Amino acid sequence: MEGSKKMMKRPIKEVYGSDASDGFNKGKAETVERYRALLRLSNEHKAI
Repeated sequence: MEGSKKMMKRPIKEVYGSDASDGFNKGKAETVERYRALLRLSNEHKAI
């Protein structure tokens, strides 16, 4: 819960960037990173 409070207090410019394209690219990179992590977990689970 403490981590989510810190996230809420971060300036919007820090979270999303200075313009729409920065925000889009940052969100896209985070999405790719998340799905790569899920794929890695899935592959590890299949290997067991």
